[in-house]
Amino acid sequence: MAFFIPVPASSFTFPHRSQVIANFYAHTNPESHPFPQPIELRSSVSEEEWQTRTVAIWNHFARYTWSKLLRAYLILALVFSLIGPITTNLIVHRIIYNGVEPLSLNPSDDEIRERLSLIRRGHLINFIAIILIFLIIWVPYLSYKSLGRRRLVALLSSFNQADAAKGNMQALNWICNRTSTFQSSGTIAIELPVAFVSAHQPTLFHQAAYLPEYLHKPTSSQAPPMYGYEAAQNGQVYDGTTKPEQRDVGRKA
Repeated sequence: MAFFIPVPASSFTFPHRSQVIANFYAHTNPESHPFPQPIELRSSVSEEEWQTRTVAIWNHFARYTWSKLLRAYLILALVFSLIGPITTNLIVHRIIYNGVEPLSLNPSDDEIRERLSLIRRGHLINFIAIILIFLIIWVPYLSYKSLGRRRLVALLSSFNQADAAKGNMQALNWICNRTSTFQSSGTIAIELPVAFVSAHQPTLFHQAAYLPEYLHKPTSSQAPPMYGYEAAQNGQVYDGTTKPEQRDVGRKA
């Protein structure tokens, strides 16, 4: 399921929604369960365009972010990155340093140079092993993720160009933050022009309008059945936000 969160542009002006956040989840395919279109976008994007775009974005996330094969590859890469250098160091120690006796108390210059040469050789082999692990394991993964990022930017840019062709008042800006391979969700932010939002601000009487903040009251566990809030006592007006201890103090006073 996709959740759409309107984000206010400023708390010091008349509240309006300048950004819509759309969350995509791996277990919900918009082809079988279409995402509801936010009211802010109904004047800019048709239902067919919205369905096509959500399906394209979900398919992109499913291929480049939520792929099980990609997650398995990343786990193996992390394991090899940890075990590889340790195994290489053990092999180098067994092959190069095996049978090497400790230096005497007064070693000669030749013995010191020979010992330093062995140490440099072991460090060089360990460094080469780390470079090979990065080139063989991590370069393909990072290249694939970079390819997915470029394709996502190109996909969202095509949406922006299509919306900009409709006129300045219809221009939208589709953006996406970086996603993680182990996450099962992706977030798309759709920025709306302030002038367009102000001109198409839905009233509270609209059937799809968002409820105002003063209607979101915390429920009470001591409330009667089918009623969300506890009844006021002693002529007090209880709005659902007054704590029980505050009401007790009021009754004692």
